[in-house]
This record gives sequence, C-alpha cells and structure tokens, in this order.
Amino acid sequence: MLNKLVVDIARYTEGVDPIPLHEASVQLVILKVDDLFERNGRIFTNAGMPIAAYHWIDPTRDAAQQVAESLEIIRKSNLPVRAIFPDFEQYWSNWTQWYRAIQKQLAWNLVGRFGGEKLSNHAKQVFEGFAATGAPTIGYTRASFVREYAPQAAQWMPRYKWWLAHYKQFGAQVLTWDALKNTILPTVNFFPDLPTGLTKDHVVGHQFTGDELSLPGLYGDILRTQYSRADVNLFDGPFLTQIGAVPNPKPLPAMQYEAVVTASPSLNVRTGPATTFPVLYKLNKGAPVQITRLTDNWAKLRSYGDEWCSAQYLRILTAVDPDEDDDDDVVIPDPVEVHFNGITYRTMRRFNANCHILICNMVGQRFHVTPYTGMRTVTQAARQLGAKIVVNGDGWGINGRYPNSIAASDGRFYQRFQLDYRPWINIGRDNSVSFAWRLPRNLYNAISGDRYLIDLGRYNQAISNVTKDPRTVIGYTRDRKLVIMVADGRTPQSAGLSFRECADILLEFGVVTAINLDGGGSSAMWIQDRIVNVPIESNVPGRERPVANHLCIFVD
Repeated sequence: MLNKLVVDIARYTEGVDPIPLHEASVQLVILKVDDLFERNGRIFTNAGMPIAAYHWIDPTRDAAQQVAESLEIIRKSNLPVRAIFPDFEQYWSNWTQWYRAIQKQLAWNLVGRFGGEKLSNHAKQVFEGFAATGAPTIGYTRASFVREYAPQAAQWMPRYKWWLAHYKQFGAQVLTWDALKNTILPTVNFFPDLPTGLTKDHVVGHQFTGDELSLPGLYGDILRTQYSRADVNLFDGPFLTQIGAVPNPKPLPAMQYEAVVTASPSLNVRTGPATTFPVLYKLNKGAPVQITRLTDNWAKLRSYGDEWCSAQYLRILTAVDPDEDDDDDVVIPDPVEVHFNGITYRTMRRFNANCHILICNMVGQRFHVTPYTGMRTVTQAARQLGAKIVVNGDGWGINGRYPNSIAASDGRFYQRFQLDYRPWINIGRDNSVSFAWRLPRNLYNAISGDRYLIDLGRYNQAISNVTKDPRTVIGYTRDRKLVIMVADGRTPQSAGLSFRECADILLEFGVVTAINLDGGGSSAMWIQDRIVNVPIESNVPGRERPVANHLCIFVD
C-alpha cells in the first residue's frame, strides 16, 4: 500500500532542515547525486533521517562512466544510502537545444531525440551497473515517457521495482505539512499509470506533486529564508522497512556556547575548520550563533551538518543556559585553608559559574604589582618571581602594549597615563588599601580596573552591561581584608558572571569597595604551584593569555 511520505530533492534545494520532515513523519529523503549530495545527505543522516540516492540517466554520456562517477560520489560520502534510483526520463540528444526549448527560444519538435532502442539499451546498461554493486536498485520513470520514447524498455523493466511519476495538478502553493495531509493527500486516491510490462506488484512509490508544492524543511537557499518546491511521494511501507528506511529522529548537538559575530561586514561559514574548506554562506556582524565545539580556534556551529567559522571573529556571551534552580541547589564547600598564614582560598559555584576566591588578611603579607617588562602569562610571572599567589591585572592595548591605565610597582609610578578616569587600587608600603579614580599620587603598588563594581557598600547601578564572562575582580571588606575573585567562563562547565553577579558575591563577603580588573581570556589565578581556574584564551579552555601586569602576593 502506497501510504508513507517520501520526498526527493535536487540541487535547487540548497538548504534543508530535517526537523519539520521528522515531525511530518516523512520516512525517506531521496537525494540527487550531485554536488550537494554529500552535504545535504550528511545533515539528514546526522538527524536520523534515512536517505537514498537517485541518478539522472543521461543518454548523451557513456553509461559505464556516469555510473562510476555517481558511485564514487556515494562511496566518498561514506553515508548509509538505502537504495539507488536510476531516473529514466531523458529522450533528447542535445542539451543546448533542450535548454533553448525550455526558454521558449526553440520549438520542442526541433529538439533532437534518440531512438527508442538507443534509450532502452543505454538505460539498461545503467541499471545493470548499479545493480552489480549489490545495492537495492529501483527505477524511476513515468508510463507516458516509456510508451512514447522507449517502448523497447518493456523487455527488461520487469526485472526491477519502480517508483512512478503520475501527477495531479495542484498549482504552485506554499503549504504546511498538516495542510498537505488534510487537503492534498485525500485527493491522491488513484494508482499511478503503469508502463507496459509492469504490474502493481512492481510499484513501490508514487510521485504525485510534480514540483508544485513548497513545504517546511526544504529551502532554496542555505540560510533557509525561502522554500523550494518539493516532490512529495507516497511509498510502500514494507518496501521502506525492507531497505532500512526507518527514521530515528535525533536532537541537535548540545549547545556549549552562545556568541555573536564580530567580523565586519560578515564572517565566512565553511564546511570544515580551516580556510582551505569551501565557504557555505556568510553571517553578518552581530548575528547570534550557537556553538557545539571549539577546536584550534575554530567554532563548530550548532547544526546537523558541518558548519565552521573562525572563533577569532566571535564574541562568546555565555557557555550554557543557567540552571533555573542553580542558586537554590548550590552547596558551598567549607573554606579550604591553604598553607599560608592569614590567607583563605575557597571555591564556590554561583550563577552557573565556578568561582575561585581568596580572602587575605593584610597583616604580614608582601604585595607586588609587576612593572611592564613585556607580556607574560600569570604562570610565567609566578615562576619567574617565585610568587605563591598571582592574578592578572589591568587590560592593555589602548596605549600600546602597556597597561591601559594607572600602574605602579614598589613605589615606581611607571604608567601615568589614565584612561577614562578609570579607578585603581593602591596597596601602600604599609599594606594600607585605598581606591581612587583621580589625582594619582604617592602610589606604591597600584593596578587599574575598568569600573567600580561596589562603592560605599552598594552596587554601581550605572553599569548596564549584563554579559556573562570570565572575570577577575578585587575588593576590600569592612574588616580590612582583601578579596580577590576569579570566575571561570565560556566553557560548558562555567558560564561566567555578569558584573551584577560579581558584586552580589563580593557583598556576601562584606566587601564595601571593589573594582573590575581585566577579564575574559585574561582571567587567571595561580596558587602555590599551579593555575587553579580554567583560563580560556582564543576560546581554548586551559590556555593562558599573556597580560601586561600582575598582582602578586609573596608568602612564607
């Protein structure tokens, strides 16, 4: 019984989305063997949609050669092709004349055509070539074509099963799949016309639409902005089961990152993670993207296919959607006392982010802000100086590769340029702590941030940015303790913190003043003999970014 939905598509369907087809209970997609076969076939296969291939029989070309070319495309794709359908419907002997007739520049009776014996023998060779591979080989044609152009084919056609075209006129229209089922399918209550020599037992499929209907899931462009007309078919259920055409819907790969495009005016999306791969399409600046994987500074976009873009031109916004009950279920571990007098290190998870927090009693400690001697990672600075605790400091690049704003090291005021009246923290020779944003003088170990997070015990309401990112922040408590926090971000395990979330955590520790240091790929914290957080440079988790200056604590 012909009652299972199947679609077939050619190269004018450049964009595909398997989800609407799954939802419509489409059983199989038959793809023309052409330059889009592998790409679209992989999308459907990755989504759990069975695929088959159809080959257009061109009697102007050598039969064995065209069979070999199509088989090579199928083999190279390494896709699970359930069957091969040779398409037997070309009678013309001259493509140029055919194109001119299509464009109404030549009368159809002037288009050259092959004789029936030639068409029959050529098609027979093609069928035998595919069948010799052992693949299920099912023919496609229409009864009127065989009767008019190749009646001799009746001698060998009964050796194969057939998918037959027999159209009903519906007119060009855009439909939903529900509308197709409710308004179109009830009218398809006839069996396709049979070529001579075939019986109903030979027929496994019926194409009834004739390129008139446009349906969700099949698009004329790769960005899927406009539908393409689809050929819709009804197939025999037992036959589909026999060839393994049993859909197994699969969800999209899990999203690990959300990002926006920063390239101007657009960013190339390629078929693989290198510039040597072909460009599929372009994303405009500011376009949102979802990422499933980062590999060697390339991002794999969330899709069923192979879509990659350079991570260099993406701004990661968050790693994963925050859990709704994240704060309610968080268990804050007991403080872990490191082997340093007066310093406590603890980890905690808040706002779907992993946070590393140092609480430092100022008495008896020795602090140091590194002078600018070139870019160094936190690890490099810690090992070169022998410091037991090191975090990254200010950003850089606006004023050359020096720190962006005020900086001093052990009494040497080495960066006097102040950017945008940004605030800084100064730790005096006597370990006194002060914050300021104007009239810099008598600085000892000073390092700048880009904004106040907390002032006079209150969050800075002037901050409008709500982006979650890796953060490095520093504050001072009512009882004169320094609090330094580094939050991981841009990874599947940790989404990062917004400025408000940073402030909320610091306020819980009694911080009355705090500033935001350089974050993002710069955020790193070294304790004793290793980096304790997960830095992320160039979207590669675990890789450190060299920075312009550092805050060090030397302890016994």
